[in-house]
Amino acid sequence: MPELLERVKRALADRYAIERELGRGGMAVVYLARDLKHSRPVAIKVLKPDLAMALGAERFLREIEIAAQLTHPNVLTLIDSGHAEGLVYYVMPYVQGESLRHRLEREPQLPVEDALRIVREVTDALAHAHAQGVVHRDVKPENILFEGKHAVVTDFGVAKAVREASGVGKLTTAGVALGTPAYMSPEQAMADPHADHRTDVYSVGIVAYEMLTGQPPFVEPTAPQVLSAHMVAPVEPMSRHRDTVPPAFEHVVLRCLEKNPADRWQNADELLSQLEMLTTPSGGITPMRSRALTGTVRKRWTRVSGLAAAIAAVAIAAFLIRPQPGPVPDPNVLVVAPFNVLDPLLEDLWGEGVAQIVANNLDGAGPLTAVPPSVVFRRWGGTADAATARDVAEATGAGLAVFGRLVGAGPDSVRLSATLFDVVADVPLAEFALRDEVARVDRLADSLSVRVIGELSRIRPLGAARLSSLGSASPQAVKEFLRGEQFYRRMQLDSARAHYGRAVAEDSSFALAYNRLARVGSWTMGGGYAADFLRAGALNHGLARRESLLIATDSLFAATTPFVGDSAAWARYERLLTMAEQAVQAYPLDPQAWYSVGEVRLHEGTYVGVPSDRARDAFERAVELDSTFAPAYIHLIEFALLREGPEAALRVIDEYLARGVGGSHAAAARVVRALLDPATAGTPEAQELLESLDANGRYSAHLFVEQWPDPAETSVRIARVWAASDDSLNGAAALAAALSHRGHVREAYESRAGRLWTVFGDLALLGIVPPDTVDAVTASWLDRGLGWHTYSSLRWWAARGDTVMLDRATAFFIERELPFAAASSRAFRSLAVGDSADALRRLSELRTWPFYFVHYEPFARAQLLAAAGRYEEALEVLDEWRWPLEGFPHAGMVLWALERARVNDVLGNRDAAVEDYAYVLDAWRNGDPEVEPYVEEARAALERLTGEPHGAER
Repeated sequence: MPELLERVKRALADRYAIERELGRGGMAVVYLARDLKHSRPVAIKVLKPDLAMALGAERFLREIEIAAQLTHPNVLTLIDSGHAEGLVYYVMPYVQGESLRHRLEREPQLPVEDALRIVREVTDALAHAHAQGVVHRDVKPENILFEGKHAVVTDFGVAKAVREASGVGKLTTAGVALGTPAYMSPEQAMADPHADHRTDVYSVGIVAYEMLTGQPPFVEPTAPQVLSAHMVAPVEPMSRHRDTVPPAFEHVVLRCLEKNPADRWQNADELLSQLEMLTTPSGGITPMRSRALTGTVRKRWTRVSGLAAAIAAVAIAAFLIRPQPGPVPDPNVLVVAPFNVLDPLLEDLWGEGVAQIVANNLDGAGPLTAVPPSVVFRRWGGTADAATARDVAEATGAGLAVFGRLVGAGPDSVRLSATLFDVVADVPLAEFALRDEVARVDRLADSLSVRVIGELSRIRPLGAARLSSLGSASPQAVKEFLRGEQFYRRMQLDSARAHYGRAVAEDSSFALAYNRLARVGSWTMGGGYAADFLRAGALNHGLARRESLLIATDSLFAATTPFVGDSAAWARYERLLTMAEQAVQAYPLDPQAWYSVGEVRLHEGTYVGVPSDRARDAFERAVELDSTFAPAYIHLIEFALLREGPEAALRVIDEYLARGVGGSHAAAARVVRALLDPATAGTPEAQELLESLDANGRYSAHLFVEQWPDPAETSVRIARVWAASDDSLNGAAALAAALSHRGHVREAYESRAGRLWTVFGDLALLGIVPPDTVDAVTASWLDRGLGWHTYSSLRWWAARGDTVMLDRATAFFIERELPFAAASSRAFRSLAVGDSADALRRLSELRTWPFYFVHYEPFARAQLLAAAGRYEEALEVLDEWRWPLEGFPHAGMVLWALERARVNDVLGNRDAAVEDYAYVLDAWRNGDPEVEPYVEEARAALERLTGEPHGAER
């Protein structure tokens, strides 16, 4: 840009002698110059001419002058600014040292001590600036320079000055980022005008993460994907890149990177005090675990769908009591029984704990396979003897059994006696007697594992046992983990979370404990669980085969978010399902493996062609194998209500509550039980129970009933209480969706969440939103850079023939590199101009996006096929993707069922058509006038197909 150099030389000739260009960035070009008045070298940053033209120069200079008041050893002071001949510039002292970016290019991972010193000095500079009311908004390695060994921060106030001088709308139009995508906070990525000093705390965390690991936490091919990752993606543990980062330092950095500003260090002074403690001789604070990131990682809202087939709750009970023929004993399969604890001073949990450790140690030693401990515990009769061992082994196909007892041996010792039993030969193979400290029962379990391996090695080749294969060498961590397992099995999640948290506090490398923390988190409101799933995956080393496979599955489950739609993302989905299926193939008697595959089938299966009934089958199998494993019942309650009705659901709820469950889910189940029972549903006691639920309880209660189209509209009743008692958008969104799902579309639009983009399009198409309001809202989204919100309005524009808005949306999607949405908008544009053939071709080329509200493409495709008389193909589309199993049910779900009913009706599939027409009638029977035509269509079709009247009330 030699012409710019000459222009700058002319404009500033009376004050500065321009020598050469130093570098350039997105907004400015930097020149080395000599200050003629003071005879000193300076760095002059000249805004690029096209940007300068978009700015109000005077306002820019007023704003940047605020930063000139900063005086601090780690702040590069602003010494001059101005505009001349159309150029806007500002001047700083020239620093001869390199930038942090240059150092990272030469040395990607810095020594921990250097990184700590740099981030501390940068934070000190920010603390000074924040105290003066100045927020940087563009902290990045390029803006950190070195004077000798010390870091100085440059460009304070520049991002704000640009913003204030131009206005947000102009900036968006000009394509100028207020910050640098790789270092932007989530609130900056969302263009939140209220982003405050905590955005700098986040950026400091990004810089620290890069100095320690060699790369920022989010490295994506495009800027929009990076911004999306900041908003929703979990941060990978540093140990995945570098395992020598001290846990205390990692804790401080990861807290900076919380998605929610309220969860970060609240100011630079607070962060600085933490960093200074790390430099004390003792090492300062040493938290053993980083808090889970609480961003809007895609929440696994557990859902069910469809009305085909039935779950017979009576069959569950029959499965539990009917005699099952035992498999042929396998000499390489063993059961490890819970040890009898004969001393009241010993922890009761060690009876199961020793068995679990030994089973994990022996599983995979040579050809050995251990029957999952939970299966053994359920079948064990309570007595450690050969007869009981023989019964359990024969029931599970095991040819070997280990059983024994623990007894106190003095004030601080414990003695273990155990028997290795050959079930096939019906003889004991060996007896063992071991002794250790009471605090080291875990070491006793390891010693027993070695002795069992040694004894079996006499008669068959075996590998070595992996000692402490629960994954922790800390006795206290193992103890806390085992206690957490007891509570988790009973869905007492608060207590389980507390014990798992203590386990990872004792041992920050405890993969199983992180995995269980994530499992608990996935059942509660607030998100953040994906980070722990990924942390467990990163620590998945040296575990037993079963545990390793389940952790790997959960880690891949978390890694499917965010979804970008490329071949790699789809491959992860398919690999996830394959891995989950491998777990049940390898461990067909493991209830937790069946539960895990059920969760994957439920949430991901729709998008890779797995029907929801297969998820139900997996949960039933888990209950059949272990009726005490409470988590497996939750979805069975939903399935029972949808497929069989309230009586079946009540039976499953009673089975669930009989497991000794506690916490929010148990309270929710009791409330739903009261609401499903006609004798109690209308009582003040039932309403009082409902209103007493906590946030997780309200979520759970709504989850149980949300898709059930009952006359009493129980889902709406629960959602009203939720919305009234929840300050967040969760309750309001649930109410808006429930109202639209039950045909109360006017109230849905008027509710707090009525303009949520996920339901806005359906409400517009139903005529609830005035056309001028639709136009104003969607145009506003585009103007504010929130164009992805317009996705739900594509069908609206197509129906109105509005190619102008469709073209604007397409341009936005292309600019933000959202190929699926761009292709979708092009298809709907073809519809808008009446080119059905081109629209169908384009829609057929799209693979359904795996998120619950992305249903417009297959729906439109099915309608076009039906309109062309291609009913079989239309039904294939409608059946292949019956409905996604995540997200709140809403009006679109009912319209989908109606379209499927119409197609089945034409094809003569009477029973299927009746089922879907009945669903429409039930869902919208009491709906607003806008949905009455659909209700009348369904009622008339049912009377025609069944020969029975279907009046206003049943």
